[in-house]
Amino acid sequence: MTITASDVIAAIAVFATVAVAWIAHLDRNGDRENQRSLSREGHEHERTLAREARLQERRAGAYRDMLVMAFRIQEVVAQTMPILESVPPPPRIPLPTNEEQREMAATVAAYGSPDVVALFRAVVTQTRAFFNAVWLVNALYPDRSMPPPRNLVELHKAEEDIHHQRQVLGSAVDELERVARDELAS
Repeated sequence: MTITASDVIAAIAVFATVAVAWIAHLDRNGDRENQRSLSREGHEHERTLAREARLQERRAGAYRDMLVMAFRIQEVVAQTMPILESVPPPPRIPLPTNEEQREMAATVAAYGSPDVVALFRAVVTQTRAFFNAVWLVNALYPDRSMPPPRNLVELHKAEEDIHHQRQVLGSAVDELERVARDELAS
């Protein structure tokens, strides 16, 4: 059997046709795989955006409730042993209960950023420091209708500590509000 030039050209043409068809097949499969990969990446991106949106929504609610509690604490602190008393005194607002504080701490821990969690804990700690100072003044001078105790220096220091703790708490609440607002705006 003799192979002629036309046989070689026909074989090359068949080979070229098969090669082009194979390349086109691979290209289509590659495009499909590429499309699948892009689709998977797109779906993952959408899921990430949805997760972030849900977290932001939960965080906004948690931060709102946290700030309501912080402002309430700040108001109670302002009413406790005020520097100037109004007549008649305004109605007393109770401190949040221990249960309310625990629930808020859990909510802030679950949804808050590390900065907000730390600032909320600072507000709680500062609130305790304030009421410890109030307790000391009440222990030193329990009956205000009686003359002041002999150790006025210690009483004066304790009353100054109340004023200082009130200011530090106010600054902590202001910082908590600023950071929460900044986080929700971004």
